[in-house]
Amino acid sequence: LEVYVDFTCPFSKKIYDTLTLNVIPAYMRRDAGALKVVFHQCPQPWHPQGILLHEAALAVQMVKPECYSSMYAQLMDAGGEQFNDSATYDKGRTDIYQELAELAVAAGVDHDAFLTALMLDTSDGQKNNGNSATGALKLVVKHHRQRGIHVTPSCAVNGIVCDTSSGWTLSEWQAFLDPLITEAGPEPEET
Repeated sequence: LEVYVDFTCPFSKKIYDTLTLNVIPAYMRRDAGALKVVFHQCPQPWHPQGILLHEAALAVQMVKPECYSSMYAQLMDAGGEQFNDSATYDKGRTDIYQELAELAVAAGVDHDAFLTALMLDTSDGQKNNGNSATGALKLVVKHHRQRGIHVTPSCAVNGIVCDTSSGWTLSEWQAFLDPLITEAGPEPEET
């Protein structure tokens, strides 16, 4: 199950919470190998501050990869509240980066290393080169664009985009996933 989410999207937060708190644990208790869930970053340009949150996650992945999951979870928790349109409308990019640095530190990342990764690259007279996370962000965006993912949250099962809802309960997810897992059967053992 691939899940495309934006850190500032309240519906992404809702699906993320349901999947991480209810669905994944339920399948882990039943059969640890039956369900693999992959969350993909999918920044939405109508929330321009969201790009900065996605950069922050990628900066953490570059600076201290083992802290990426923790930062991802923190961004899901803070995104819709601390970094929504109303809360960030009058803030500058560096102001938001400073707030994001607090989350990075809480995730276990060095404050200065995090902010250094987000510094504008002005080497060789560059004026529009982005920062260290820009290249990774371009790949994230390219991935969801090539897949035809437009809104968040969006889900795909085995590469096929499916209709799902952020409002689904555990039982609704099970009704959707169980037939797919049963039909797929166990993976063949390697010889």
